[in-house]
Amino acid sequence: MRKSTVISMMLISMSLLAVFCSCGGDVQTQDQPSATAVTSAAAETTALHDTPVTMRESTEEDRSRAKEIMEKFQPIVDELNEKYGLPPEIGVGFTYSDETAGIFVDRFGEMTEDDFRAWLEPQVKESAEKREENKKMYQEQMLALAKQGDLKHAASFLEIEPDLQSYYDELVKEYGENNEE
Repeated sequence: MRKSTVISMMLISMSLLAVFCSCGGDVQTQDQPSATAVTSAAAETTALHDTPVTMRESTEEDRSRAKEIMEKFQPIVDELNEKYGLPPEIGVGFTYSDETAGIFVDRFGEMTEDDFRAWLEPQVKESAEKREENKKMYQEQMLALAKQGDLKHAASFLEIEPDLQSYYDELVKEYGENNEE
């Protein structure tokens, strides 16, 4: 394997790691729902909800109430994702599982829409800022790969960030499709 290919693969691996690391805390993508974000959010103490939430068994009543809370707050999640330019497939998600419904209800059940918006908006904004930082990093790495004639690996960044398609198209025009290895 050529040294440039190994370096390219390392850059791609580092980029993927940066993406996964940048999605920590209370933020998750909607296409990969998990209880981690809600569990993390439920465990924290905030000015909006200063009673710590502890893990407990979820009841059928919790699951029913959690569904109502989701329906109440999902439009705010969608609105904030749109406001900060995060498409649904990579925007901030808001979910629970049957196992975490109880802590979800404990954490969000008494929040008003205004409280929820105040809690969520800084996280959505931070996620959007990290996405822009990552896009710049991906563009730099795509350019480096294109200069090495490795458009195939440069194209792999489109799986992570589809919005870079026009940038990739420009690289193909400038560095040519015939340079792929």
